Amino acid sequence: MDEASAIKPWIIKEISNGEIVGICGITIKVTTEQSSFPDEGTTIAEEQASAEACVQQLEAEGVNKILMLTHVGYSNDLEWMTNIEGVDVIIGGHSHSLLGSTDYDQFGFPARADYAQMINGKCVVTAWEYARVVGELTVSFDEAG
Repeated sequence: MDEASAIKPWIIKEISNGEIVGICGITIKVTTEQSSFPDEGTTIAEEQASAEACVQQLEAEGVNKILMLTHVGYSNDLEWMTNIEGVDVIIGGHSHSLLGSTDYDQFGFPARADYAQMINGKCVVTAWEYARVVGELTVSFDEAG
């Protein structure tokens, strides 16, 4: 497969105000290997190394606003993704961690933390589970991204 036809782990999007945002997709290596049965020769790299490489590739393209769309679990988002320079926003999944106010407690859905979390200068949110709750996230960037 030539470089032009290779699937990239990121996409660059222009949002409504003209800003350019890079989006990286990261998933759990072992889960993907065990459940997706990749073709022989398919390489799945470690999560943090993949995320770091993605950020470097986007920055090389001139992108300074980077969002990680992850499926590695909330604790891994906090441990791995928030320590990567260049990441601005992390939207996570996999662990079914609900973020939000204690209002959800009355329905038997205990929130793990507030929505959104700011960790190491990165905004962290999760998608919770099965489209039960739809969140809205408004993010502002400074001149440097």
